Amino acid sequence: VNTEFITVLANATQDTTQENPLLQWSPNVNVDFNNGKIQLADLLYDMNIPQIKFDFTPEEFYIENSRIEIGASDFNLKGSIKNFDNYFRDEGLLTGELDFVSEETDIDQLMELVDGFASKDTSITEAQIPDAEMAEAEISEDDEDPFMVPKGIDITLNVNIEKSYVNASQLNDLGGTLICKDGVLVLKQMGFTNDAGRILLTAIYRPERRNHLYAGVDLHFLDVNISEMLEIIPELDTIVPMLKSFDGRAECHIAGEMYLKSNYEIKYSTLRGAFAIEGKDLVLLDSETFDNISSKLMFNNKTENKIDSMDMQLTVFKKEVDLYPFLIHMDKYKAVVSGRYNLDNRYNAHIETLAPIRLALVVKNNQENPDELSYKLVKKKYKNMYKPEKATAIQERTLYLKKLISDSLKENVGKYDTE
Repeated sequence: VNTEFITVLANATQDTTQENPLLQWSPNVNVDFNNGKIQLADLLYDMNIPQIKFDFTPEEFYIENSRIEIGASDFNLKGSIKNFDNYFRDEGLLTGELDFVSEETDIDQLMELVDGFASKDTSITEAQIPDAEMAEAEISEDDEDPFMVPKGIDITLNVNIEKSYVNASQLNDLGGTLICKDGVLVLKQMGFTNDAGRILLTAIYRPERRNHLYAGVDLHFLDVNISEMLEIIPELDTIVPMLKSFDGRAECHIAGEMYLKSNYEIKYSTLRGAFAIEGKDLVLLDSETFDNISSKLMFNNKTENKIDSMDMQLTVFKKEVDLYPFLIHMDKYKAVVSGRYNLDNRYNAHIETLAPIRLALVVKNNQENPDELSYKLVKKKYKNMYKPEKATAIQERTLYLKKLISDSLKENVGKYDTE
């Protein structure tokens, strides 16, 4: 430790009846510390502390003001951490609330620093995992080392970061609430912007073991470029393959839960969720599939591949996707699209024009060769003035996730109660 200026006012009392050295001493410390540099063998990155001023008692660690530099991150912390006595006695969680304000933060580095802090071996055995969740859950010697949420703490961070980096992506104006509670990580109303658009995220992350990571997300792209959204979440190309055929900006909502492998790949057999996209003036990129469909439905050859409006919703259960009936407007044409498909690219879609002509078409693909499509004119099943009802799958999934987060945060409320 090297510091330019430090003032320490301290006193302590000793209780020799306590076996734990941390419980023997009851210090009261006031520190004013400036221009310090700290190097520790176990610390992955050097730490510079231009300023920190705090009071410490056995009841509370209060940070009056601070500026801290760790690795590529520079941030200010203010707030308090409490309940040290119960924490050291293993009778309660370390609790606190801090304001985290930063101009630039490397989120990956900070997660690496706190990975698994105070965690004990709480791995769940395979016998404890329901059969439905065991698919794709085998442990490999080549498993990645995912982020394990710290145990034994209940800390809330009120986050405000101008520029942050995670997984090589830059996020701007990141703000919201982060809660870390005894092995569960919750992001509440975390908003940010990037090249794709404006994004709002609520999520829960609970690593049950290193190759079995639970995640629940409620993700809203308020104004997004579709192609850039697919770069951020490439898994959407598997779940909603038709998205890559659209170009333009839209509003997208995603809500769901899943288990992840140690490298954060989705175990699709555990996926349950809902997806909605609403957009106007979207461009339908040239494709052989569209040409075949438009010719069968007698679209005007001069019709521009432009979608005036679209409001699509679908649900995912394990590896099966249900596409709710939705209207699509192209030039003078209006059509209803619905269907069901699997994530292995087997699908069965019903496309029916309502105006200016009335035709219905079923599109299927060959199970042995998914790229080989078949088209068949079929009986119409919608009325001329048909208007699809607004699906509620997104709202239902969002409410479910909010309850799940609430229950997870309340789960340990009575865990440390004593008579």
